[in-house]
Amino acid sequence: MKIEAKNLSKIYIQGDKEIEALKDVTLSIEEGKFTAVIGPSGSGKSTLLRALAALEAPTSGSVIYDGRDIYAMSEGERAALRRRSIGTVYQDYSLLPTLTALENICTPCLMDGKKPDADYVLSLCKTLGIFDRVHHLPGEMSGGEQQRTAVARALVNRPSILFADEPTGNLDKTTAAELLELLLVAKAEYKQTLLMVTHDPDIAAMADVVIRMENGSGYCM
Repeated sequence: MKIEAKNLSKIYIQGDKEIEALKDVTLSIEEGKFTAVIGPSGSGKSTLLRALAALEAPTSGSVIYDGRDIYAMSEGERAALRRRSIGTVYQDYSLLPTLTALENICTPCLMDGKKPDADYVLSLCKTLGIFDRVHHLPGEMSGGEQQRTAVARALVNRPSILFADEPTGNLDKTTAAELLELLLVAKAEYKQTLLMVTHDPDIAAMADVVIRMENGSGYCM
């Protein structure tokens, strides 16, 4: 899936002030590649990710998926796009605490009215190293195991692209390195595009493409 951002701007209103989080950003996300988005806090990294991931409409500009502007779609169409073509991983895991890891992983399928593919779910859990933890609740798992579960959940519907917003931010350095390696293995094995927001220069150094955000503007390095 080809993804393009054209002249993206995003303005937030805080009291009587306007905060310009994105300023006329134009870029392309290369299919099948690992793209890292870097920059200081407040530079617009997460705002860019949310706009690209069909989570938050820009104030102006467009996001094009395979030639179609996703913000010209109805909200129902965008929701279906998010369920079927987009996976998203956050820093805080966002797992449902009363569901087992397996139940959390299968939730996107059930929300889309589909029966989970048992063989594929098994493959995901083995690839991500959580096969022996699938019947545990999040509170019974380590941070790394919870984040791997969140990655499996994001991948369960076989999305074309995985968006990850600081997915290693709550992990120690060793666990973060292990998670990144697993993300790259999963990307290769399941032929997906990966876009990751990160503060870590070591992670950015492993990316195929690096986008630098500064004061709401973005450019490829």
